[in-house]
Amino acid sequence: MARTFKLFLAFFFLLGFESRIFGQVQITLPQLEGFEGQEEYALLSVSDLSGYNVLSIQFNLYYDKNIITIEETEIGNLPGLSSGFYINVADTASGLIKFAWAGMSPLSGQGSLISFKIKFKSAGSTNLSFNNNNGVSTLIFNNDSVQYFVNGGLIKVKGISIKIDDVVAENSSANEIVIPVNVTDFDNIGAVSLKINFDPSVIFYARAENINSNINLNVTEQNGIVTIGWFDITGSSPASLGDSKFLDLVFNYNTGSCSLQFIRTQCEVSDSKGQLLNVKYYDGFIQQIVSGVDNENVVAENFFLEQNFPNPFNAQTKIKYSVPGDGYVSVKLFNSIGEELLSTSIDAAGKGVHEYVVDCSDYSSGIYFIFLQYKDVAGNIGTLTATRKLILLR
Repeated sequence: MARTFKLFLAFFFLLGFESRIFGQVQITLPQLEGFEGQEEYALLSVSDLSGYNVLSIQFNLYYDKNIITIEETEIGNLPGLSSGFYINVADTASGLIKFAWAGMSPLSGQGSLISFKIKFKSAGSTNLSFNNNNGVSTLIFNNDSVQYFVNGGLIKVKGISIKIDDVVAENSSANEIVIPVNVTDFDNIGAVSLKINFDPSVIFYARAENINSNINLNVTEQNGIVTIGWFDITGSSPASLGDSKFLDLVFNYNTGSCSLQFIRTQCEVSDSKGQLLNVKYYDGFIQQIVSGVDNENVVAENFFLEQNFPNPFNAQTKIKYSVPGDGYVSVKLFNSIGEELLSTSIDAAGKGVHEYVVDCSDYSSGIYFIFLQYKDVAGNIGTLTATRKLILLR
């Protein structure tokens, strides 16, 4: 009986020992989601290493450097890790972390191998992977004698944007026009402060409508600037609107064309923790059309200024514009503070689409505005104007 009991204990001892030899270490990589411009601290952790006799670890951790940046790596809290020799390098230029560790005593227990800071750079997603470009894993325990399983390893970056829609307006002072303002990836927002300017001679602010029911915006206007503001006064009820309409801005239309532009230096959006977020702002444009003309062909047969191409551009870019007949066209270029840099007159531009090359070789990187003005020869239509924003990157 005693001999049978000893064999029973020996069997379970060997069974437990064998399961350690042929078991798998669990490697857990972070799965995170955030916005452009945010930062998050994360861990690369392992399950209990006791009994695996781990004396060395090495790996490269790869990621898409266009989506995120990983920096400020530090050694983790796994028992015994700090007593060995290790290399822990964040190679941001290549988009990887290099890690190697070796010790005289085997590691035991569970915890993190490294901690690091992730900067969410650009909208998209990237895997965190130990596999190189050939698909071969670079993670090795004890010269590959320990098997492992990887959990997680995905980072999603959201790109918040706020866009003012373009609209077409009839040349009638009695008309109201509705300008939709839409948002994308607008989640976990704690505060909003926006300023939008417009030309009061073209449109006159009336009111705000169709404000998203999940947020109580305060909208005011003064001297051609619409101010939109909101913040979570309780600190516990952030706004999560996803991709949706933010609100409609309603204007009384007079005549002409103009842009509605975000004053970017005075626009801020922050998350529920008060951290400022990177937001892409898209300006809107009110395009005048002439009453009595077939609206379906207004772009091709009447007056319109297309967005320049390419945009952004380096040195030179091209604009296309359409006019309804013979007339006088002037092209002006302004910088972001309203200084006129260029003025060109083009006489007798015939009906249809024309091109003009804008040369900014002498100017530095920044935002510029192209202003187009048309006046027909007969004087029947009146003066038509249009504006587009240009982005110069040197």
